[in-house]
Amino acid sequence: YSVDVEICQLPVQPGPCQAYTTRYFYNSATKKCEEFRYGGCQGNENSKNECLKACVSPGKRARATQLVGL
Repeated sequence: YSVDVEICQLPVQPGPCQAYTTRYFYNSATKKCEEFRYGGCQGNENSKNECLKACVSPGKRARATQLVGL
């Protein structure tokens, strides 16, 4: 697998801490980058930009509707 494919397959991992910041994951069912609450430790490092760049095709990337939960 390429790095991009691996990013797109990262599961939601909020981690055990409670700092709560916004992170994104690629939802293969909706084919969108969706946000989740990240606790601030452990979990994965998937950001909005990484998700959009790696997982959403360039034609769709420009559409704000590709971000869910904003």
